[in-house]
Amino acid sequence: MTSTEIEPTAGTPKDEKEPRLPAGDNAPVEGYMSNYLAPAIIVMIFCCFPLGIVGLIYATQVNGRLIAGEYDKARMASRNARMWCWITFAAGLVFWSMYVVLYIVIIGAAMFAEAM
Repeated sequence: MTSTEIEPTAGTPKDEKEPRLPAGDNAPVEGYMSNYLAPAIIVMIFCCFPLGIVGLIYATQVNGRLIAGEYDKARMASRNARMWCWITFAAGLVFWSMYVVLYIVIIGAAMFAEAM
């Protein structure tokens, strides 16, 4: 290598497959921020509709805030969407567990009353 040639630095990417992120203080730390839209829809349908709507609202805010450059607000909306997905899942788990137990108790009581 001659003295006029510039040696590539170790930090330069060899292929450009990764998306470029905006530079600055508000740039997201990770290259992708999940909006939790699919889990929000699933838990809304199968677990608890009213609580699922809250998660769905937060999930739909993430992409718009990323596009607007509001990375901190997008990160907060993503965290809230994840939190409400878990709250909805837990509420649905409790509800459906109680439903099954109550169903078994009612069927057992009806069978016991029929046997008498």
